[in-house]
Amino acid sequence: MKLDVVLIGYNAGDFTEYLDALRAGGADQAAYRDARLAAVRVGGREWTAMDFLNDRRPAGDRPLSNADFVWPVLTYLGSYLQQRGFAWDYVNLFREQRDTLTELLTTRQVSTVVITTTVYVAPQPILEIVAEVRRLSPDTRILVGGPYLSDKPQTTPRPELSTLLDLLGADYYVFSSEGEHTLAQLLDVLCRGAGTPAGVPNIAYRDGEGWAFTATKVETNALEDTPIDLGLFRRSDIGRFVSLRTAKSCPFSCAFCGFPGRAGSYTYLPVHLVEQELDRVAAHGGIDTVTFIDDTFNVPKPRFKEILRMMIDRGYGFRWNSYLRSDHVDEEALELMRESGCEGVFLGVESGSARQLENMNKTSRPADYRRVIKKCRELGIVTYASLIVGFPGETAETVAETAEFLESARPDFYRAQCWYADPYTPVFKDLDRHRIVGRGFVWSHRTMDSREASAWVDRLFTTVESSVWLPQQSFELWSVFYLQRHGYTLEGIKRFLGAFNSGVRHRILSPSPDPALPDDLLAAVRSAAVPGGAEHRLEYDVPDVAPAVRRWEAVLAGAPATAAPTWQGFGAAEAAAWTIAELPLPETEPHDLLRAVAGAVVRAAGTDRALVLAGDLATQSVFPLTVAPGEQVPAGSGEDARGADFAARFLRDRDGRVTLPDTGVLTAPAGAEAAADALDRLGRTALGARLDVVLLCSEGGAPRLAHRRPLTSVEVADLAEELTADLSGRTAAMRVSAVPSFDF
Repeated sequence: MKLDVVLIGYNAGDFTEYLDALRAGGADQAAYRDARLAAVRVGGREWTAMDFLNDRRPAGDRPLSNADFVWPVLTYLGSYLQQRGFAWDYVNLFREQRDTLTELLTTRQVSTVVITTTVYVAPQPILEIVAEVRRLSPDTRILVGGPYLSDKPQTTPRPELSTLLDLLGADYYVFSSEGEHTLAQLLDVLCRGAGTPAGVPNIAYRDGEGWAFTATKVETNALEDTPIDLGLFRRSDIGRFVSLRTAKSCPFSCAFCGFPGRAGSYTYLPVHLVEQELDRVAAHGGIDTVTFIDDTFNVPKPRFKEILRMMIDRGYGFRWNSYLRSDHVDEEALELMRESGCEGVFLGVESGSARQLENMNKTSRPADYRRVIKKCRELGIVTYASLIVGFPGETAETVAETAEFLESARPDFYRAQCWYADPYTPVFKDLDRHRIVGRGFVWSHRTMDSREASAWVDRLFTTVESSVWLPQQSFELWSVFYLQRHGYTLEGIKRFLGAFNSGVRHRILSPSPDPALPDDLLAAVRSAAVPGGAEHRLEYDVPDVAPAVRRWEAVLAGAPATAAPTWQGFGAAEAAAWTIAELPLPETEPHDLLRAVAGAVVRAAGTDRALVLAGDLATQSVFPLTVAPGEQVPAGSGEDARGADFAARFLRDRDGRVTLPDTGVLTAPAGAEAAADALDRLGRTALGARLDVVLLCSEGGAPRLAHRRPLTSVEVADLAEELTADLSGRTAAMRVSAVPSFDF
């Protein structure tokens, strides 16, 4: 039997190959650094969170998948083509359903394969599908369309675009924000002989050795004209989950987002048509979870409340999730949401800084998000905060506000991503004002560049304690609800993600470019991957570093730039070699020496607080202390400004014993350079900061200062002179407070 069309949904691709390709493009590039936060390397390949869950599934069980539902673009395109009389079939998930594709292309006469590109940001998934179709059925025509291509004629020079089309290897391309009508017109030409491709707008097609581009025409397809028909799709593909769209585009103009410009005017279904859509879902049977994929489901507010009341009155019993605009929802709406079955919301928080939200032209403010997150927590609605780091105007201060927001507002989940510089977005109208250079994940502007933004993303990932990072690859907010349908509890999911993220943290903070996952951490992730509850406890203690980081950041506020640690040390090329200088200091108590160094650091940094790392390489321990000026006390007294015994004041382990090594601030085996490297690695693991200055002490010989660059303009000799003065008859009195110690 002849088929006009085979639609192909989602291709997850090979994540190991994808990450390796990104790494080859530069391990310090934002694209790679963003992607690497979603996996750990085990046995020579990348393991995502979902891979670990499947590894613990009983033999014979259907694998868990973040795409275990009919891909939404297929439900709408398939229903549209069915209405217009085309003979069609589909492959929902390319990798998982290769056998289905093989059967269709080898046993049916297929005229055209249509490849959708809804979530692709790179060509690899498309290339893989094109190659497979060519292998199975060389004469079948291949058409590619969707978001990956829709704005390319407007944003990409024609020669560069032609090169991309050559690379992708298809026969026809659709450039349209919607594309259904364009697709139908082109299929009329290809399958029914109705005209020529030249008469179809918004496409490119082969013309000799090059590409012909047809006229551009705005396409608008009314939502109400094509309700989805779930009966057209295999029940095994639908399962318990369905995605519905009740609106198109977005009524807002956020400066970082090109969606409204691509999608056209904001339109939405009236409530009675939403009701009819939900009636059809209920009548289909077996579906208990609905995801509303509208970008602004709760706008306008009166319609939203009417939908919620309708769902309550109809008693569907669906659990549902959606995007939510926090400045367009009140307490009544939130309570109606819960009563109607809402179990989670996606919040486009973007930043915890009101100033940065204003820069982004966002209408919400941090207070709106705090209010909604707090109320959702009371109602049992899961919250997920999506964040952008690096948008023009971003600074260290605005990122710190975002970190504080996450810690105090406490959404259940969060994720931060480096800003993607899309020339189609409104901010590019102010290109010169912001001094934006570059595009995609490689850019710079007046206040930040993409490498610095990626380092801040790493910082948020490694230090935020009060919210759980949601991995990007193979895991979305929807996955949280999906896993609960498969026996996991919400707390169990959080515990598993905590263990998995510990593995990722180990990866990004390790000095090795490709570290192996430690056995104890691997065991913890695998243990937490089993559904069931509290018996699957995390067996790996992750250091509590956020308090130390926050105190260190307090030191940097107002300090000279040369006093700041190099936050961009993650994954970057190794820093300059150490310079080792002996400090001709009198023999002294290690505690007094530490106190004197702390005083010198505070004075040199021009601030009233500092953080000093004390450590012992022999025990692989590092201890962060906060220090602040106090009264002068005699050298050797061992007492702080309040008269308490200094040695007993800080760095106690769980048994109450003093853990600062008696032999010095740092016991340095195997040479000064090796010791400095070792403490630097410990410091990076503990705080996520590359150290620029390390004080080395040992039982014999003068203390040594290892530095990559001066802490301030004070030369080493001047610093030694200051320390000598401090230690000769007085010690810089410092109030010393311990950040909880941690071992590795």
